[in-house]
Amino acid sequence: MTPPGGQDEGKPILLVIESDRRVREALEAELGGSFVGEFYPSLEEAVEAFEKGTLPSNFVAAVVEMKNTTKDELVRYTGFFNRLPEMPIFLTLCYSGDFQLQESHIKAWTKNVIFRPFEIDKLTRSLKSVTLEKEG
Repeated sequence: MTPPGGQDEGKPILLVIESDRRVREALEAELGGSFVGEFYPSLEEAVEAFEKGTLPSNFVAAVVEMKNTTKDELVRYTGFFNRLPEMPIFLTLCYSGDFQLQESHIKAWTKNVIFRPFEIDKLTRSLKSVTLEKEG
């Protein structure tokens, strides 16, 4: 995967919003050069890129870190992704608090929930299948 803004013609583009780089490092190790990655450390930075017109519009999927995310933050994520073309959204969950409280809101937002770090193989398999579907 390439750094933000990297150009790699013909490869699917993956949007990743994550603050601590662990998912990024795992994706780079597992997927190598099969995707072009657009990485943002926060939702705010992704929104800013969108508003400036520097966020690509042809993503095949998004990977979003959920780290003790509140209901209000989920609403902000929903608003952002409603402004983008439809794509599969994969959440990586890392909760230390009351997960049950947020579970129904998360399920309403996306069906693709990945528990990290021990399901990274599930995430990479899913991302590869999304790419095959887009090509087919």
